[in-house]
Amino acid sequence: MDRGEIQAAVILNAYTGELEESIVLPSDCFFKYSTLAQAQQLAVEELGVPQEWLNPPRLTFRQTAETPDRFFPVWQVGLRRDVFITPSAESVHRLAVTEEEYWDRRGRKGPEA
Repeated sequence: MDRGEIQAAVILNAYTGELEESIVLPSDCFFKYSTLAQAQQLAVEELGVPQEWLNPPRLTFRQTAETPDRFFPVWQVGLRRDVFITPSAESVHRLAVTEEEYWDRRGRKGPEA
């Protein structure tokens, strides 16, 4: 495989700099890292307000069906109502709690659909 096609994610300890976990992701993985600027833009579009009205985006982890482990953090940004920028780079007001809710939102019946 061409090295340029390999995608990986690494979790480092913020205090010591030591490696905690790492994974290699398949090339067709839905997971995308959204930058802070992309997260801000998606939140502005979702809420329809100027960027300066929003709280600064912060990268956070909430364990849900959509974000099963620490390799799938979300950007949380908002004013009175939070917007989450998911690992599939979409803006939502609520993270999917169940697999069914996740696949319903994506318009599919499951991973094989």
